[in-house]
Amino acid sequence: MPLNQLRDSYQRGEIEKMDYFQKMRQEHACLAEYAAFIKRSELSSITITSECVIFETSEHGIKLECDPSDMGIPPIVALNFGSYESDDGKMLLSLVDDGMNFFDIGANLGWYGLHAAKLFPNAKVFAFEPVEKTFGYLSRNISHNELSNMSSFNFGFSNENTTWTFYVNPAIMGAASGSQLASSAGEPQNCQVRTLDSFIDENPMSVDFIKADVEGAELLVIQGGLDTIKSSKPVLFLEMLRKHAKMFNYHPNDIIELLGGIGYRCYITQKQKLAQFFSMNEQTVETNFIFLHDEKHKEKIARFTV
Repeated sequence: MPLNQLRDSYQRGEIEKMDYFQKMRQEHACLAEYAAFIKRSELSSITITSECVIFETSEHGIKLECDPSDMGIPPIVALNFGSYESDDGKMLLSLVDDGMNFFDIGANLGWYGLHAAKLFPNAKVFAFEPVEKTFGYLSRNISHNELSNMSSFNFGFSNENTTWTFYVNPAIMGAASGSQLASSAGEPQNCQVRTLDSFIDENPMSVDFIKADVEGAELLVIQGGLDTIKSSKPVLFLEMLRKHAKMFNYHPNDIIELLGGIGYRCYITQKQKLAQFFSMNEQTVETNFIFLHDEKHKEKIARFTV
């Protein structure tokens, strides 16, 4: 029985006082369990207030407000499994330079963008999240961490400026997808999407780093920002899964081929280094891929590749 219902039942006289004490004792025991459980994760604390629940990371002190019932969000994954994309995350941060313009596309709660903004105070982080409820968490997390160099935008990126129907599963908000094939797994919400090129036309700047995790629409993001990518030659950190790409009628190798045609090579993280990756097949288990430009990123390639 939920805690409030349990207390209400006691107050209505439906549960004897000692029985209520015993039931609540069992419920509160989990607090001590969490204190022991969190020690084996990259989180240092869980703060429960009358308004929200905030997780804090141990290494960098990043604060993340979230819905603990969402089983796919980074702090819950870190709590359950000890860490969240630890090796890939460390490599991502190794490739960021202070002063970069960092675009977090499909920001969700802001895990990567918050880390980049806090660790690189001279960088400017632009975080984009189209789903309204998730965007609310993102914006509040920027505030919780007092980051003046990070801003949030309530829209996504694609290969056109339009309104998409996203399908949002309340149990895994971060898996919101704009594919019609995801309709059976989520509730429909209308969200704005734009092209990266049109955003840069309106806000002229160099784009130095793009992290994109958009549940299969990564190719569309690149298509809508191809002019920007050609001119700025950013580091690209992309999630690519065959099952997600299939919902948008392409294969992840199409991304590798497209970016390869403009001077990029694809890499995966291996033992804190980068190994070149050539083609995805049915045996591929990696989900995060890094693209570096042969000329623009010569120094990074020399420093990090195996």
